[in-house]
Amino acid sequence: MGLQLLAAHLYYRALLTVPVLIRSWLLDCKDRQLSIAVTSYTSRHFSPILVKTELDRVKGPEGAELNDEHMTVKVASTANEVTASYSIDEHQIEMTLKIPSTGPSTR
Repeated sequence: MGLQLLAAHLYYRALLTVPVLIRSWLLDCKDRQLSIAVTSYTSRHFSPILVKTELDRVKGPEGAELNDEHMTVKVASTANEVTASYSIDEHQIEMTLKIPSTGPSTR
């Protein structure tokens, strides 16, 4: 059990620190069943935590630095969405990013 817990923790830390490497490996993986199993495992055990962490980061002090007189950033945690609005004169440009429920690094 200890070795499995260590492996899960290392995988979680890799998802937090180098998600692009995990995603790249998944995209390059030739074994379809392995890729599906890893994606399913990630979605079930890690994605909810990862999504919450990313949304909290945007809502927290780091994300507050993005807001100024022209730009506002809003987080909809229930929809896993971040919306950035930028105002120029009388026009407003808006962009919404939706984080998939499978997690920020798996798709």
